[in-house]
Amino acid sequence: MLSNRDQEPADSAKATASDDPVWSPAAYFRANLAGALASTGFGIAIIIAASGYDFTVGQLPGPGMYPMLIGIAMTVLGTIWVMGTWIGRYPPDAETGSPPERNALVRSLLAVLIIVGFVFALRPLGYPISSAVLVSVLVLLGRGTVRKALLSGPLFAIASYLLVTTALGVPLPLGILEPLGFLR
Repeated sequence: MLSNRDQEPADSAKATASDDPVWSPAAYFRANLAGALASTGFGIAIIIAASGYDFTVGQLPGPGMYPMLIGIAMTVLGTIWVMGTWIGRYPPDAETGSPPERNALVRSLLAVLIIVGFVFALRPLGYPISSAVLVSVLVLLGRGTVRKALLSGPLFAIASYLLVTTALGVPLPLGILEPLGFLR
């Protein structure tokens, strides 16, 4: 026979499991539809961007082949996801995790906006500065300390710049650091 002490953990586990927020069917539908539409839109954007590159060069694959295939795959899979969501193929069930907290959603959205900002800052500011700021801010968004952010951003920028330019021989934009000349 079980004592009261042996039964408490199961009872407390039930209480905490029922206290977790759960998805309503409407919210779960909206979240699935938003993800499906975003995936489909991203696939279409990749196709549009890849169409500016040659699909083949002579008899060999060109620089646009791989991105075009990825874009087509993402568009097809995203469309399948949209249709499955629309017909109710993905209802919330016992294995569905609880919805993310608002703070996590805000941090995720900020991370995406910062990465988009990085893309636009790459040419004028240059890779070293842009990537140092990007990594530092992402560390802070990931709840890292200021010390870690101030160390990891510049270290990543220096290491990745040297790796790409020396080991791979790929030039990266220097932006406002171009006049210094010693980075080339």
